[in-house]
Parts: sequence; structure tokens; C-alpha cells
Amino acid sequence: MPESAGAFVELLEAGKIQNVGVSNFNVEQFEAFSTVCPISAYEPHFNMLQQEITDSQLPWCVDRNVSVMVYWPLMKGLLAGKIPRDHVFDPQDGRQKYPMFQGEEWQKNQDFVDRLRVIADAAGKTVAQLVINWTIHQPGIDVALCGAKRAAQIRETAGGAEWRLSDEQLAAYFAATDEPRKLQHALTEITARIEKGDRQSQEFYPAVVALVDHKRWQVRNTAAWVMGWDASGEGFREALLQLLRDPQLVVRQNAALALTNFEDDAGRETILA
Repeated sequence: MPESAGAFVELLEAGKIQNVGVSNFNVEQFEAFSTVCPISAYEPHFNMLQQEITDSQLPWCVDRNVSVMVYWPLMKGLLAGKIPRDHVFDPQDGRQKYPMFQGEEWQKNQDFVDRLRVIADAAGKTVAQLVINWTIHQPGIDVALCGAKRAAQIRETAGGAEWRLSDEQLAAYFAATDEPRKLQHALTEITARIEKGDRQSQEFYPAVVALVDHKRWQVRNTAAWVMGWDASGEGFREALLQLLRDPQLVVRQNAALALTNFEDDAGRETILA
């Protein structure tokens, strides 16, 4: 990381570039890079269904005046509200590899889009315009990067700017969001406590363990991440071993990584596999 950052410093000093931006960094990478080279912009994925940066990278950028330009605000078209529930993806369509385009997760995300459509219709906007508007008005978000194949798509997403959701419309949005986002936020808070050595966080450990059976993979995935922070957590090892059999690959990977903190051969074997 320092070597790469140093190369950008040389380009800055030579006048060949004016600013440096990074993509998909975590906070540790921010710190390592910025000690050598200043960061002007950050490009992460972010949307209504994927808000992981809210509690970590985004505050770091806000505190240091780093511009945040998010990609996938419409999550590859899912949040544009135009993909039918019964859509059959072409075998070559790469979206099929993402859990949110599969099975139960797909159906639940379509339910969410249906709730957004009611809010958008009331505002006289399309679902895509509603989603873009929400995105660019999130604290710390400066730009929403929207892909397009046709001119009409550009015109539509441009209509997501220069207006704001009313208090009533925002209330309707929050009513449309479901339990997993709240749970993920709570789990992040617990992790922050563990990281700071707050032993009172242990009172939440049984609840964290119980989440390995949650119906949504995002919650199970975040629970695995939390359990990796404290190898002394009662029931954590057994819960992580259960998650090694999770149907979602990313959950299995995070559980295996967490188990390495327990010096557990099962985690290492899973990662090597």
C-alpha cells in the first residue's frame, strides 16, 4: 500500500494528475494510504439494499472532506423497478451470481421495490428517480454513478436530482424498509463495542448466536463478521461452524475467516478449499 501511494505522490508532484481517488477501500486501507498520499475521492458501492459503508468508511470520508461517489445506486437495475418478478435472466447475465437476484432474496427485494413504487407514484416520479434522489441526499454522498445503455435511461436518472422527498415521503420510505437493515446496524454497534473492549457487549452475545438461523443471508453474514471479533464469545465457535454450511458462499467465507481467529482448522480448510 505505501509503495502504491508513493507512486501517486510522484504523479501529483510532477503535475501529471491533480487529485487521487480510491475504490472499495476499508478504513484500515484508508489510513495506510493517506499517511503517504492525500485522498480526494472514494468510490464504493452503495444503495438502499447495500449500506455497509454507512458506519465505517463514510464517516471517515466525511471527517476528512473526501468526496464520495457511489456506484450501483440502482443495484444493476434491480432498484430501477423495471425487472419483472418472473424475469428469466440470460445464462450469460452476470447478475445471476449475486444472491439478491436469486431465490427467496429476489422475491423479497421485489417486495421492497413494490413498496418503493407506491411512494414513487405518490411523488409523481419513477422508482429509479426516487432511489437516485434518496441516494444523493444521504449525508456524505456527493455523486451517484448511474450506468446507462440508452439515452432515455440518462434522462430518467437525471430526473432524480433537483428535488427532495418530503417528510411524509421519507416516513413512507422508512416504513417500507424491513428488519434486516436495523439488525445489521445493531450488529455493527455491537462490533464497535467489542473492538473498544466494552465487556458489556457480551450481554448481546446470545442474540448474535441466534441470528445464524435468520432467514436473510445479509443478517447471517454480518453475525459471522461480529463473532470473528471475540474468540471468547460463548457459543460463537459452534455458531460459525454451522455457518460453514450456509447456502450463501459469502456467508461461508466470512464464517471461515472468523474461525481463523479461533485457531480453528475448519476455518483454514474452508478458506484453502
